[in-house]
Amino acid sequence: MAETIAVLQRKGGVGKSTLICSFAYHLSHQGARVLVIDTDRQGTCTRYHDLAKTSEFNIVTAFDDARFRAVLERYGPEHDVVLIDTPGVESRLTSYVAAASDLVLIPASPSLPDAEGAGSTWELVERVREANNGRPKKVLVVMSKFVPTARVTASIAKSMRSAGLPLYPWGMQELTGFREMFSTGVPVGVSHRASLHLLTHLQLDGYISWEARTHEVA
Repeated sequence: MAETIAVLQRKGGVGKSTLICSFAYHLSHQGARVLVIDTDRQGTCTRYHDLAKTSEFNIVTAFDDARFRAVLERYGPEHDVVLIDTPGVESRLTSYVAAASDLVLIPASPSLPDAEGAGSTWELVERVREANNGRPKKVLVVMSKFVPTARVTASIAKSMRSAGLPLYPWGMQELTGFREMFSTGVPVGVSHRASLHLLTHLQLDGYISWEARTHEVA
């Protein structure tokens, strides 16, 4: 069965689709057979996939829990990694996605609403874990759309850690290239290195098992 990675956040606009699309691009170029399940009706990942240069991974849509379970059961075994993009709302489907995942990433930009959204999403995932024998196995909060030198970045990171959230030390900063990749189909330049850097750390730290020991940090 494929390794399953979901990105959840009850608040929209935090970079969920950017994480999924970047990881789909990099993992497929590492040789993984990648499936993206797009459960967000906005279809950002679906549009990204349809760009000519991003056809190396497969994508299907699933907007309810029955369709999601059927897609995962049917297509999951044919892939090495399944990435799941989710809408910025809490629903029954969100709980199904969390319970089906090996790793849940919760992105949050350095703002109070995003931090609060990350906190409530983490609490939801913890309830799912208690009800599903510890699945998802791993949960991380990932800082997104941040400026490394900004005071607010350090302040929000400190508040999330103080609240007990599992904040990962690596994230994806605010870069124009992440917006441009949805037009070009390819993360380039600094954004390419930044997303690969995060993915590689997750691999090296054992959160993502796909060829975790074969890649050096970019």
